[in-house]
Amino acid sequence: MNIWVIDSMKLDPSLCILCRGRGWCGLAYCPVIARARATLRVRRSVSSKTIEGSTPPSIFIGRVGYPYVRIGPATPPLIGDTKIFDFPELWINHRIEDILEYRWSLITGIKIADVKKPEDKLIDELRLLAMSSKPVDVEIILKKPPRPFMTFNEHEPPQGPRSPLNNMKILGNP
Repeated sequence: MNIWVIDSMKLDPSLCILCRGRGWCGLAYCPVIARARATLRVRRSVSSKTIEGSTPPSIFIGRVGYPYVRIGPATPPLIGDTKIFDFPELWINHRIEDILEYRWSLITGIKIADVKKPEDKLIDELRLLAMSSKPVDVEIILKKPPRPFMTFNEHEPPQGPRSPLNNMKILGNP
């Protein structure tokens, strides 16, 4: 019998084919449908290397490769109040599928940084994003368009697509 590993959980694909989102697997949501919706949303909204959006505020700081780690802003391709995308305290009355869409809509521009040299223009701008209490309008210019790739496992929060970062500009800081 084939077993799919979806979102770090083992699911029997024959059950998914029969179930079609009715919850027969015992999960509170359908990971196949949630991932498909988020992938379509990202594909529709992101086809270029330039993304303008309001970061929740959210930044990514990796740990792999220390002292050279991946850093970058995470923003959905939406302007406005995006605080809910990265604020778990507001998720209590939302469906799991909605929360996954929020998280998977965050596009992260990644650059390698040396932790021993913290004086860098990008690091200064990321500090401003991290300290903001309200969403900050940013423009991220990527080296290539992000692929609709999402992660979801027990070791990290759900993350949306990533792409190497070319440049970032803060367009408006409340």
